[in-house]
Amino acid sequence: MELELTVCAADEALELVKAHDKRGVSFGLVFSMQGPADGVRGSPRLASEIGPEWADRQVFLYCNDVETGAGAPPRELVESALAHIKRCPSDGGVTRVLVHCRRGKSRSTALGLVLLRHHRGNGTEKQCLEELLRVRPLAAPNIAIVRHGDELLGCGGKLVNVVESDPDVTRRRAEASVARAPVSALISWHIGFADQARSLVQESLSAAEDLKKFEHIARALTYACSLYRELREPRLVHDFAQRLITVASEHQSPSALGSVHNGWALSQLGQSSEGILLIRAGLDWMMRNGGETAALTALSEAQACAGLLNEAVATIDQTLDVARKSAIELEFVLWRRAQLHMLRGDLTNAERDLRETLKVARGVGSAVYELRALNGLMRLAKGGPEAGTMLAEIYNRFSEGFDTADLKDAKALLKELST
Repeated sequence: MELELTVCAADEALELVKAHDKRGVSFGLVFSMQGPADGVRGSPRLASEIGPEWADRQVFLYCNDVETGAGAPPRELVESALAHIKRCPSDGGVTRVLVHCRRGKSRSTALGLVLLRHHRGNGTEKQCLEELLRVRPLAAPNIAIVRHGDELLGCGGKLVNVVESDPDVTRRRAEASVARAPVSALISWHIGFADQARSLVQESLSAAEDLKKFEHIARALTYACSLYRELREPRLVHDFAQRLITVASEHQSPSALGSVHNGWALSQLGQSSEGILLIRAGLDWMMRNGGETAALTALSEAQACAGLLNEAVATIDQTLDVARKSAIELEFVLWRRAQLHMLRGDLTNAERDLRETLKVARGVGSAVYELRALNGLMRLAKGGPEAGTMLAEIYNRFSEGFDTADLKDAKALLKELST
């Protein structure tokens, strides 16, 4: 039995599947790897795009592209893939498998390597990596997934070793690590590890500066702004935004991202008029380059600081069509719109948005937004005793980050409820 492996990016998967079907050499199985952080660039649903026969042939594996920390891919993900591959049908003695993730570079190549080793057997680790690189030359395998495969297949560290000892793969992995580190920080915050998130974002900045590449430094600074905006720490957002503007200027690059984040920070610090002007200065560029949610929510919050509540709601409403394509962005928008409704005294719509935030947060495992939603419902006196119990339960799941605004708010509310 021969294994024919294909690895690609998410936006290539559908056409590849159709092309193989047309040639009469269909894939027996498609592994679609995605996570909440992938946003609108997630996996195509083959059953709806091609036909119902794909309902059992496409396997979704949910994980983010991180290698360390609480958000790293779990061992169970690799166990599930190995269980499915054992049941994969063959055609003329050939088992054809497609694996894809968002970019087809890290998660998918790691799983592809594990599947090759599972098929080829003991002592073939080097040959499996060579075959993977022929299939996907840009491979930079996620080492957490490789490590799980190594353990499950009894490789004794050999599979990890061939990845870590290849110089070209190591170089690509180092660059991928710098690119993914800021994402790891936001994921860590979402699942309840604020201190770890702060540490990761600082590490990503240091690593980016060591590489001395503008795109990595700008990415790390942008994510630092995003993290501290979520943490509701405007002074730090202001500091990182100023650094981002400076770096962009030095490389003659647009400073729209820095302008928007800086405008948000200034509005939170009492300079709403100046903040709105700065946000508007970067708004058009971000709208053209896929940053509409971040830009419009920043403008909405700045308008709220200026007392322009009706305008703030109208602005944030513009983000919903895009935000609904990504659970992470959706909870981000819904919670903020709920705050605006509360400021306007529209408690019915505030409750609706908070309940939807709670549902989305539970779906993606975002402990922070679950806490935020329950906190808001209790403030509205709409949650009842059950919501108070749930708020206490979610609060007690946190083991760090007790200096953050969200945990301080929850602690104060729980203290009120107990007296």
